[in-house]
Amino acid sequence: MDPHSKLILWRVIRIDRQTREQSHPWIGIDPSTDNIPPEDLEAIIRIVKQRRNHGEILKYRRHFRDMEPDFSQVTADNWPLTILLHEYFEDDAGQQVGIAEFMDIKLNQTGTIVMGDPGSMLRIGPTHMANPETWTVEKANDIQHFLEVVDFLCKSEWINTPTGEGDKDGKGKWGFHTPNLYVLNSVLVLIRQLYADKDNVFGRAVRIYLEHGSDEGKRFWVTERRQRFNETLEAEPILLGAGLNMTAKRVLRLFLYGFGLIHWGERDRDLADAFRKMVEEHGRAKVLMAFQSTLQHLVAYANHVFFPIAQDFSHWMNTGYARPNRVTLRELLG
Repeated sequence: MDPHSKLILWRVIRIDRQTREQSHPWIGIDPSTDNIPPEDLEAIIRIVKQRRNHGEILKYRRHFRDMEPDFSQVTADNWPLTILLHEYFEDDAGQQVGIAEFMDIKLNQTGTIVMGDPGSMLRIGPTHMANPETWTVEKANDIQHFLEVVDFLCKSEWINTPTGEGDKDGKGKWGFHTPNLYVLNSVLVLIRQLYADKDNVFGRAVRIYLEHGSDEGKRFWVTERRQRFNETLEAEPILLGAGLNMTAKRVLRLFLYGFGLIHWGERDRDLADAFRKMVEEHGRAKVLMAFQSTLQHLVAYANHVFFPIAQDFSHWMNTGYARPNRVTLRELLG
């Protein structure tokens, strides 16, 4: 069946601003009856079929209307095109709302902090420094370095390079894709700094912030994100790492030292053997997914902590507290 004649369905999460009731209606487009500009319909079908980045559909929300599809009439030939957008919320007028505003409406309050949504926490705004008498240039250096590392990681080519099965070239060539060696190695040293015992860039920045941050909501946010960061390292890898029977931290160690991405030497021979056995037992795709998903989750939690620290650190520096005196990565390398 021609995709241009298929129903296009999208199930949304909706909140009524007056009653505060939550619903999950279907909205959709019926190309056979709805008057949609051809170029918009083409764009919508392209977005739905690509199976990724369905967020692009938001610009076409105006073309969708409430529907009650009759699934009893669905066959293999006329199966609807469906949109999956987990974090989209709207009000009863069909206007998009963020998760924090959604929860404010639902709970009839303001200032709700939603874990995983930095924007909800940033609504608190910059706050004053606690314990200013113990603030030092060294602490400013540590905070600034953490912010630089996370900023670089989140703007890297690696962060936007997927790992997994999919369309490799946008032309229907299906296969397993993963960042190449150059893209991967551009971030490994910095990610290692976040969690390695000798560097502990993430842990040190969190400790400093918890000493000097004055807002309890922000402190709770940072503490919880630190807990999730540490739990990620000590648990089995997320996603397809299940069944490896080792912690994510162990998987990182095998890749960095047993595989030779960071070090290769006499002391790493046992790790090299363990890495080879892991790949032989579980296969290339599974171990790469375990490795990449661990790196991505660590950077995600560090990025969540980045926001409150960056907001307050900027305020503190503008207030006149001791500033960092290190040479920044950007100053030297651009």
